Amino acid sequence: MHSYLCGSLAKLYEPAMVALHSSRGFESARSKFFMRLTAMVSDAVVYLPGALVLSRALSSNDATRLALFAALAVPPGLVLIDHGHFQYNAVVLGLGALAFAAFVKRRDLEGAAWFTLAIFFKQIALYWALPVFFWLLGRAWGRARWTSALDHVVRLGAVVTIVTAVVWAPFLDPSDSFAAARQVLHRMFPFERGVFEDKVASFWCAAEPVLKLKAQMLVAQLRTLSLVATLIASMPACLTAAWSAARDGDGATLMWALHNGSLAFFLFAFQVHEKSILFVLLPATALLPLRPRRMMWTLTVGLFSMYPLLKKDGLALPYTALMLAHGLAAMGVFAAFPSGVALEPWHWSAGLAVGASVAGMAALHVCDAALAPPAALPHLWPYLFALYSCAHFCAL
Repeated sequence: MHSYLCGSLAKLYEPAMVALHSSRGFESARSKFFMRLTAMVSDAVVYLPGALVLSRALSSNDATRLALFAALAVPPGLVLIDHGHFQYNAVVLGLGALAFAAFVKRRDLEGAAWFTLAIFFKQIALYWALPVFFWLLGRAWGRARWTSALDHVVRLGAVVTIVTAVVWAPFLDPSDSFAAARQVLHRMFPFERGVFEDKVASFWCAAEPVLKLKAQMLVAQLRTLSLVATLIASMPACLTAAWSAARDGDGATLMWALHNGSLAFFLFAFQVHEKSILFVLLPATALLPLRPRRMMWTLTVGLFSMYPLLKKDGLALPYTALMLAHGLAAMGVFAAFPSGVALEPWHWSAGLAVGASVAGMAALHVCDAALAPPAALPHLWPYLFALYSCAHFCAL
């Protein structure tokens, strides 16, 4: 619906930008203005309300709610990707935030509807699917009677089925053997692209120079390997979510499960893109009141990991400005969440590790800006950015 509405408005405003075939590669000042405007309107209509609802669901303290909403409202990575690289990730993140808020408030049917819409808007929302599934399974498991649990599961299934049917109805045409539906699935799951593209901070990309899996294994084998690795890595978060939900767990437990589960997907899933880290950073931001130091560092590494993509799009200067602003904002975050700072274990060695990490990031930026890579290794610096980020994500 979002794409159809944007396309219909674009046809009225600048028909050439949506003309069949000839619009490929089309670019004009009017088309740029229109696309930027649609991204900002999408933020205002979907993402910001989702951020507001989630911040209210996670805390009962007005000051904490306000500070958390401010952090959710302007994440630097999302700003650069959606308004620089240009995409609509804010829509799926906003739908996800609405779903998580509903789950926290025990409105599971509403949450299931929002979450199903999020998946069909952008399939990367599947990064959250396993923790959400186990959370809802735990909710059913924790009910006093099995009949009540079964009724809850049936209701959830009905909601998901109805939303799915409504979304897919335009593509289900038996007269053409469901060709449109098959094309949608093909675009949702582009397995032919390989286990990763470019230099992304996933385990498979970081380990490729040593393991050389792309050369030694078939695509089907890599799909199976990545599936098994992802399931194993995400199971602790999923089981914790189910156990907590069965015992009336709070929103913080759900956010931890979403954060750890989505990070497992980012590290080990098949066909990961740099911007997919945004789906890890949303629950990380939501956890700032509890672990402000750790989560600020997660957000910093997430932004750093996207630098090669942002540089390729000519966004090195905005990246630098937002990275510096992000660093300055850390002081405000620590002041806004004093209880989280007090509860968060912090040793001098952790401060030393952060200092060393910052020095490494700075060194990589200097090398990328000042030194040409060897002719035999033209992608050396992007790969080192990916490797350095991946090591941090594994440690986090």
